[in-house]
Amino acid sequence: MRSIRGFYLNTFLMVVPAVAVSTLIGALNGFALTKFVFPGHRVIFGLIMFGCFTPYQAVLIPMATVLGWLGLAGSLWGLILIHIIYGL
Repeated sequence: MRSIRGFYLNTFLMVVPAVAVSTLIGALNGFALTKFVFPGHRVIFGLIMFGCFTPYQAVLIPMATVLGWLGLAGSLWGLILIHIIYGL
């Protein structure tokens, strides 16, 4: 029987970097979109909102294909990248 300690370690190694990077990028993005008016800021906001309402199933196969091209499929880094993208 495998130890549950290994599962906790894998979860910790995946969640901590994903949450830290998503929080940092999201905070910087939110600050820039609310404080600065620049050409295209409404377009960027619209694209972000479009991404929020896109169903996960609609991007599942393209996302898996891209991870395969990058050589990240089945790796911890690929999982962290997916969680960062969906955390935004």
